[in-house]
Amino acid sequence: MLSIENTDLANRDRLTYLWTRVNGPMPPGTTFEDEGRVMNIPDVKVIYKGEYRCTVTRENGQSDSKIVMVPVDGMLKNVTLFNIK
Repeated sequence: MLSIENTDLANRDRLTYLWTRVNGPMPPGTTFEDEGRVMNIPDVKVIYKGEYRCTVTRENGQSDSKIVMVPVDGMLKNVTLFNIK
């Protein structure tokens, strides 16, 4: 399993998260935890490598996004962390 997590914990109760895959559909079985802050890809395969975008929207409607490159090698087990403020 591969987990990608937004690590910004400040004001979490006022943020919403939307994950998308830039050039294709999300991998089958992808799940989200902690109100969308964490995306899990359960069956990691090479075909799922690429760019994934997390868009964080604040209560006032302002949003930021970050693209995370997932270099899936079929053996990836580590967790990728990033922060959007």
